[in-house]
Amino acid sequence: PSSEVAFAHANRRYSIEVTTNLEAEKKANLYASLGDLENPAGPAVSTEHTVFVHNLSDEVTEEKLKDFLLANPQIQEQMIGRISMPLDKLTGKHRGIAFVDLTTPGAMLQAISMDGDELEDKEVRIKKSDKK
Repeated sequence: PSSEVAFAHANRRYSIEVTTNLEAEKKANLYASLGDLENPAGPAVSTEHTVFVHNLSDEVTEEKLKDFLLANPQIQEQMIGRISMPLDKLTGKHRGIAFVDLTTPGAMLQAISMDGDELEDKEVRIKKSDKK
């Protein structure tokens, strides 16, 4: 037996046939790889939902940045994926920027809405990342 699943993503409509004899884990992985945000197993982290954060003070760590984002009640811990804070090659200190992968477009928009909020006495700038 099989069932057809349809969803829209990035202004495109997809339709796939899923056989019901797949194990639950394989089915969840299939949905996650396709970015189905309605699947209860949760979506895969995608660079499509990455924000660029800049104007960070030297005291900001990945944990402090995560706590800052979690201060927004619309962002839950499981919505925050990888946080990358690139280091300066010469000094070894972070460059005052970060890339944060979020699991949903809604979480990304909520993070962007925090643009201009203060963290460690600096006005943090947040926008959608161009990173590929």
